[in-house]
Amino acid sequence: MKKLYLLLLSFLFVTSGWALDVDPMTQNPVITNTDLQVKVIYNPASNIYEYQYTLASGGNNLGYIQRLAIDVSTLVPQGNVYDPVLYSDATRSDKPSDEVGASKNSVPIGMQSPGPNTLWFSAVSMNGTAFWGAINDSAFITPGQTLGSFIFQSKAPPGARRFSIMPYFRYDGFPCADECPDGVGPNPESYKFTGTTIGPVLPEELKLINGKGQSAAVNAFLAYSNITATRITLPATAKGFDLAVKYGTTTLPATFAATLNGVNVTPSFHPNPGAFDVVRIPLAKGTHKLLLSIEGLKPSGAQSRDTDSLTFIVP
Repeated sequence: MKKLYLLLLSFLFVTSGWALDVDPMTQNPVITNTDLQVKVIYNPASNIYEYQYTLASGGNNLGYIQRLAIDVSTLVPQGNVYDPVLYSDATRSDKPSDEVGASKNSVPIGMQSPGPNTLWFSAVSMNGTAFWGAINDSAFITPGQTLGSFIFQSKAPPGARRFSIMPYFRYDGFPCADECPDGVGPNPESYKFTGTTIGPVLPEELKLINGKGQSAAVNAFLAYSNITATRITLPATAKGFDLAVKYGTTTLPATFAATLNGVNVTPSFHPNPGAFDVVRIPLAKGTHKLLLSIEGLKPSGAQSRDTDSLTFIVP
């Protein structure tokens, strides 16, 4: 019995990583809970959207976040990814062999890292992924910490975009040093946390849906660019949802109204004819109903009301 106990104790020490003297925060950097919020500001004079992202790492995470990436790829290659009126601190290169490059497969954007005196850099890769990375370990986002703002500037309007968050991974205890070859040690990609956010999408690639229920002209008074259905199921860890609304060009802002579970949330929205609006919808576990309505003018000149019902479910 004593021998069995010693064998069991040895097994626990080895499998826990203690025998290797490894920090579990970096040896097994599991990211299960993050909240990526986005605020979008539009300047009609310059036709520039500014996307401001804030990243909050859940207190129960076991990894230090060292990289945030957002897809800004396009279906049709662009002739020029540079625009001198946008932020320009992103690293770019004309060499196709570089991971970081002047990708013609991305929306023209400008980038800015959290600052001032930032310890993060920003870049656009050849495959149309824009990302921010921590320069050293003092800049890592630790569990329970919030960091912002990670910024895009673009003339492209808001739509659905995929994001990924990569924790810092240390290979202590494995035969390889900085990076293990395939098949040796765990794969850092398996620790990547992914989700959906809002980012710049070329107008011709933007996919809008409406709440239906009225004529086509009236349904166009309210449309949404980052959902594919009026019933949305979110991850169990979701604390809210950033909704992108597009108001019809003939809408009447004074007639807009919105309620969330029967509570008036109209002041959270900023209805402007023909414009996009990104609004954070706070959510807890359960089912939530958002009702939106606005009046506008049909092609005939008659005034009518568009009413939509969106359901958000947090399991």
